[in-house]
Amino acid sequence: MKRRLELAAVTSEREKSDQQTSLEEELQRREADWIARLEKAQMEETRLKGRVRDIAENNVSLQKETASMAAREKGLREQIRQYEDQIATHKKKLDEAEKV
Repeated sequence: MKRRLELAAVTSEREKSDQQTSLEEELQRREADWIARLEKAQMEETRLKGRVRDIAENNVSLQKETASMAAREKGLREQIRQYEDQIATHKKKLDEAEKV
């Protein structure tokens, strides 16, 4: 009887050890999986931060270009207005000259 109890205790201890080893292996596998996922996420984060930086730089460049174009457009519109005024003045002088 004592022998059976000792054998059962040894068997239980072996099963416990096997289960613990199995659980530790599973934990190591999961840890490695999560580490790989974390590294992948960190690489993606770095890539996206670079992309955001590139887009921000491009945005600044486009804003400067837009401001420059707006100023140029304003200048050209002023030139057109001046030309239209000159045309109107010349037409008026031409009409007056034709009347004389």
